[in-house]
Amino acid sequence: MSYSFFPHARTYTRERRPVATQPVVSPRSHPVLKTQLCAPDRTKIRLLLITIDQTLQSIDGVARDMFFRKAASDCHGQLQHGVREAEAAMHRLLDLDVPQSHTMIDLSQSLTALILAADILVDGNLADPEAEDICGMLVRNVQQARSHVVQLRASNKLPG
Repeated sequence: MSYSFFPHARTYTRERRPVATQPVVSPRSHPVLKTQLCAPDRTKIRLLLITIDQTLQSIDGVARDMFFRKAASDCHGQLQHGVREAEAAMHRLLDLDVPQSHTMIDLSQSLTALILAADILVDGNLADPEAEDICGMLVRNVQQARSHVVQLRASNKLPG
């Protein structure tokens, strides 16, 4: 029988002789176990993907209103709020050590481009043709990000 108070501490027998211990393997650091997420992480991931998808839906509506010039100046606050909410959800998703995939990387890149385009639009220092191009880029990246979220939710590695 061995006793240990800390996972990385030396283990001793009752006679105080050191015992060879196995290294502690965390599921997050083990290459095989990392793809098998525990139930709480699966639930968190599913909820974060739903949050990102809902936020992208609202950003899509605001971006289309801006693209078709329906009260563009009124949309800046909504756009800024939606983009920051999607950014925060993506950071929480990445903090969960989700197994990396091409779709996950594509989602991250789409959200990065989306955030950049939204920040440029909210600053408002653009001529009309430039604003129209940036707004078109925003709409395209919203659609790409939503398709990546759908793919992640449908994949076997991530629940949804």
